[in-house]
Amino acid sequence: MHSRPPAWKTVLYSALPVTILFFACELITRLLGLGVTYESDRTIWPEESEYVKTYLVSPDGRKSLYRDGAIVLGTNVRLNELGFRDWLYKKENPTGSIRIAAIGDSFTFGYGLPREDTWTERLSVSLKESQNGDQSIQVMNFGLPGGNTTDELQVLIEHAWKFNPDIVILGYTLRNDARTRSQGMEIVRRNREQSQSTTSSLVRTVYENSHFVHYVGFRAMRWRRRQLLIDAIERQYEPTAPGFLESMESLRKFIGRCLERRIDLVVTIFPALHRDTKLNDFTNYDFSHIHRRIRDEVEAFDGVTFIDLVSELDDLNGEVLWLPGDGHPNSLYAKRIAEILYPVVHDRVRRHVMP
Repeated sequence: MHSRPPAWKTVLYSALPVTILFFACELITRLLGLGVTYESDRTIWPEESEYVKTYLVSPDGRKSLYRDGAIVLGTNVRLNELGFRDWLYKKENPTGSIRIAAIGDSFTFGYGLPREDTWTERLSVSLKESQNGDQSIQVMNFGLPGGNTTDELQVLIEHAWKFNPDIVILGYTLRNDARTRSQGMEIVRRNREQSQSTTSSLVRTVYENSHFVHYVGFRAMRWRRRQLLIDAIERQYEPTAPGFLESMESLRKFIGRCLERRIDLVVTIFPALHRDTKLNDFTNYDFSHIHRRIRDEVEAFDGVTFIDLVSELDDLNGEVLWLPGDGHPNSLYAKRIAEILYPVVHDRVRRHVMP
């Protein structure tokens, strides 16, 4: 009569084929160029990526980045003394200079992009080239990751005004601008709890480093997350939703402040993209009705230009516009944003150069 093998051998014999199959699938996935792994932020922060974004919003977080610099999605980020990703310009607007203040959230900040690839920097280069390299044109980046419209109004009043801009560009991002501060802090709390969970950390580590797991998991979650995101944005932008009402009130104040000072204002709206969904088909975009509602608010004021990026991007598959493993614009998207904004902003620059 044969004795039963030790329990550890039974477990080993059962796990070995599964392990071999997993590594075979991992090798095939990598050879075929499928799946991605994350450029981890954990060399700087141990927290979840979403918390890192919100961390950038806090004054203490911005001061730390100014002092030490940081690696965000594999990109070096250094901020000026005010906590923005740009040079610290002199407050006096030199005679003959044209200053353009770009105000928005992480899409304007250039989250995950080298500074030279952000849409603000690309726009700056194009405008200077149009004026034969004239360095007196300054596009100032006041992007605030995680910021909503109320935050952007505060940036306008407390920071941008001090530099006496001639033109202001407001980048309205669908996923952030109608989010209240309490909703943002709830995301921070939830992600902090997740980061403290051993199981969650282990699963996420595997997900972020295995091409095979990311490839399979990405597709398994995509459709579910798509519907969840659609529902969340629809709730955020219900006519009576607190965040939407606050956003529209701040937007009207933002526009009013610019008009009072006779500042040229361009408002552009960034469509909702997300790494884990199919919210990338601009010809059948899910939130066009929300864009129209915001456009109506803006166009109720004379002298303000509204640019809806959805109608300008319908020749592209949205799949090519995001950063690997993230829902922020990549270099191609930033380049297109700058190209779309350029004619409008250039026209306003010419008005200031040749009144």
